[in-house]
Amino acid sequence: MVLGEVSGLSKSRVHELRQFFKIVDRDKTGKVSEEKIIHMLNAIGVQLTKRDKLAIRAESNERGFYTEEDLIKIGEVVYNDRVIARDLVESLQSISDGKDTISSTELRKHLLNIGSIIKLTPEEVNCILSDIGENNINIYDFVSYCISE
Repeated sequence: MVLGEVSGLSKSRVHELRQFFKIVDRDKTGKVSEEKIIHMLNAIGVQLTKRDKLAIRAESNERGFYTEEDLIKIGEVVYNDRVIARDLVESLQSISDGKDTISSTELRKHLLNIGSIIKLTPEEVNCILSDIGENNINIYDFVSYCISE
């Protein structure tokens, strides 16, 4: 992984990664292990591939611990809006039998059951679905809506 300037992540994604780093860096050294980086990314829903994990571990073998800025750089690759959109489309298509549309009932059920760290409340799901206001929801339109909000 090449470290350099922060680019490719929205301000909200950068802020989220910085907040998670502060939580994980309990001893406040400004450095965390690759296990904590991997665990943190998994906790926020990033689906790391075996290749991603190997790259993180290999980099750790060379450098030691990771800093907050290192996490941001990793996030540029695995936590950008394009990757999130792709993963969300795949997830929704898997529960809609590969179709490009999903019923609002099925989507509601899915939204209430996903998330390990942050769970949506029924009120939040109702708010999201009321903004869309359709019985059959185009998955790509829904993902675009979620990413832009």
